[in-house]
Amino acid sequence: MPDPSRTPDCRIPECDLAPFGLFLHCSDPPQYALELARAGIEVRAAVFAEHGLAGHGGDWAVVALLATQAEAPDIAEMLRSDRLSLQEYAGRDQGIWDTWFAVTAFEADIGALRRLAIMMARLYREPERLARVIRAADPGLFDQGCAVLDRFRGEGAAGVQEDGF
Repeated sequence: MPDPSRTPDCRIPECDLAPFGLFLHCSDPPQYALELARAGIEVRAAVFAEHGLAGHGGDWAVVALLATQAEAPDIAEMLRSDRLSLQEYAGRDQGIWDTWFAVTAFEADIGALRRLAIMMARLYREPERLARVIRAADPGLFDQGCAVLDRFRGEGAAGVQEDGF
């Protein structure tokens, strides 16, 4: 692995996470980021489209919240408290959609970020499983993107089935 002190941003090799990437951003203090860029998002857009959704970064943010609520409540709590910082972007620039999904963490929480990365990569590789997560949600959650965190912080996981995916 490259020396992070000499490289502005380093991809941490994780072969089982594709197309997600786990990166070290050499800030002070260092931050780690789990990212899914537009190219990866577009591959699974059809799964979201089947449910009337765009499949942009905001939709992936909601999926992350729903999946962690059902399968890893400790990680869901870290997202709620912003120890793991959920970010998304879906915008249009000159007629082209630009979208991404990211979760950032500090070094103390890298283990939880890796667990989330494995969970998200599994959902990505299993479209039927991803579709089950989407179907189990209150459809209104997807209209909110990352703003859904406010709902999770205030009300808990309303609209999420407890039986897992």
